[in-house]
Amino acid sequence: MAILKEPDYKRLLSEPDDEVPVILVYGPDNGLVSERFGELMSAYGRKTGDDPFAKIVLDAAEIDREPDRIVNEALTVSMFGGKRLIGLKAVGSKTIDKQIQALMDIDDVQSTIVIAAGDLKKTQSLRKRIEADKRAVSVPCYVDAARDIDRIIDEETGRSNLSISREARELLHTILGADRLGTRQELQKLCLYCAETETIGVDDVAVAVADAAALAQDVLIDAVADGRPGRAEREFDRLTASGQHPSVIASQMLRHVQALDLAIAAREAGSSLDAAMGMIRPPIFFKRRDGVKRQLLLWDSVRIGRAANVLYDAIEQGRKNARLEHAIVSNALLSIARVASALARRR
Repeated sequence: MAILKEPDYKRLLSEPDDEVPVILVYGPDNGLVSERFGELMSAYGRKTGDDPFAKIVLDAAEIDREPDRIVNEALTVSMFGGKRLIGLKAVGSKTIDKQIQALMDIDDVQSTIVIAAGDLKKTQSLRKRIEADKRAVSVPCYVDAARDIDRIIDEETGRSNLSISREARELLHTILGADRLGTRQELQKLCLYCAETETIGVDDVAVAVADAAALAQDVLIDAVADGRPGRAEREFDRLTASGQHPSVIASQMLRHVQALDLAIAAREAGSSLDAAMGMIRPPIFFKRRDGVKRQLLLWDSVRIGRAANVLYDAIEQGRKNARLEHAIVSNALLSIARVASALARRR
């Protein structure tokens, strides 16, 4: 088994290897796990062509519902030949260890399985089993160091043809880095804010990445997750009218849903509510803690997984249909808010 460092990982993305049956993506940086899971699914997905049955993504609830689901999917023959692609969002799954054990005992697996897991210790069975197999690879995802943050800043500003002052870069280092997805989202927001300028300065960072902007989005995010569709609709319209891009809002909502997903899985596994809250990164602002605790009790792992899928689809469809992006994201947020509202009425 190979543990892929950054250069090897980039090489795998550019040249997906069909001889690798299982790829495990894990680590403490949930945003980076999510980003790399998506990158791998896209890279390998290009090889499946137009076969609608060649690609499937299962969440923890779907994995656990059938004890042989992963093996059955892995052995299903693609309609047009070639290997199938199976994505597994494994956080919270209670049966994935046994299912992967059974899968790895098969010599010729005609599928590629990409697993998105949480922060796995070396002693945890899923990681141990995959690392013991010479055919598999793992992609650890650790919190970004200063060098990583500089690289991401350069990538995002480069895409927007922007430069950045040394002071602004230093200020960003004090704000970013706890979560890869959050880092990219904040930088994309900053670049959109500075679209009409050539150089990003300290004042731009203070305005675009400051707490005021984050708190404004938090109002929308909590309205959606709490089940207040009317408030969610008003806040979404207000934010987009003020210049915030729908895709950035959807990505921030997805980040929150992913954090809830991880914490809910911990709560359902027996952790206390406070311990589950402590797993959320970056830590929840104290004024929001009571509301987010209610969200952890309101949602379950099945439904929060579905909410994440709704947001994934909205982001993807919005990229393909720029003129409809506002409506696509709005509909996704409102559909999630309505589900939360229905859950709240049942309590």
